[in-house]
Amino acid sequence: MCRPTAPSFATTIQSLDFTVMMQWRGGLDIAEGSTISSGDEDGGAPLDRKGDKLANAGEYNRRHNRVLRANYDMVSAVAIGPVVQGDKAAPEKTASINETHVLDLAEIGGDETTGGDVCIEVKCPSSLTQKRSLGKGSEKKGGQPAKVGHRYAFGNTEEWYRRSILGCKRQGRRADGPLNHGTGRGFVQREDGQYADALRKGSRVVTMIVETHGGVTPHALSYVGYLSGRARSARARDSTVYGRSRTSPRSFYTHHLQRISLAAQLGNAKAIRLSLRARKLKAFAARGGARA
Repeated sequence: MCRPTAPSFATTIQSLDFTVMMQWRGGLDIAEGSTISSGDEDGGAPLDRKGDKLANAGEYNRRHNRVLRANYDMVSAVAIGPVVQGDKAAPEKTASINETHVLDLAEIGGDETTGGDVCIEVKCPSSLTQKRSLGKGSEKKGGQPAKVGHRYAFGNTEEWYRRSILGCKRQGRRADGPLNHGTGRGFVQREDGQYADALRKGSRVVTMIVETHGGVTPHALSYVGYLSGRARSARARDSTVYGRSRTSPRSFYTHHLQRISLAAQLGNAKAIRLSLRARKLKAFAARGGARA
């Protein structure tokens, strides 16, 4: 067992999960999949030895829910109002906060400046996908987000998800042609995001985008810092349960940021292992199961 920060259940990582995390981050072959031959995968197609396809094979809830729980713990520790989670099975429960999308998390009255609600939408995408967008857009809809992760951090994820969550304002004229990402000129069609209703009501919307490598976007980091400032306030409470080890972080910011980053990486590793297990069972069945 590996204990990177503190001897507690929340930061204890099983050795097999930790191994997959490190191999995937380092671009190495996933050793746990070495027992599957190339001919056993998808009718003879080569096996995804690096784990990129395995991580994006539809097992998104595992990593998303882990990051969501880490955010719930962070917000609840210093909340000044009720903290609620959305329920996709019963969207009417949180429709009064946001009608246009079932929210992930909200702190009622959590904006200390305006007294409005704070909505947090969690996304845990992988930057390593085959889907690519050059951002050329179209004459009708104008410019579109581009996948530019080879140029700067979060270039494959942040713009895409911020637009889907927050929407975007209209820019330029249709006659100018679609937005040119190189010059910043051109047409972009106005688009409402998932939290259009909450924004109209004056709520603050936080895009908590955490990539599967553990990277946290600047806007999300800013919100963690905002809550950290609240935790340091003389009149605030902080119910965070910090680690007991001498190496455990004692600051609100570091503690919760580590938990959020770990949640994404660990959820991704478990998803890869789950996909591998399913493929092993499929290969085993294809060979007729165990033979005497």
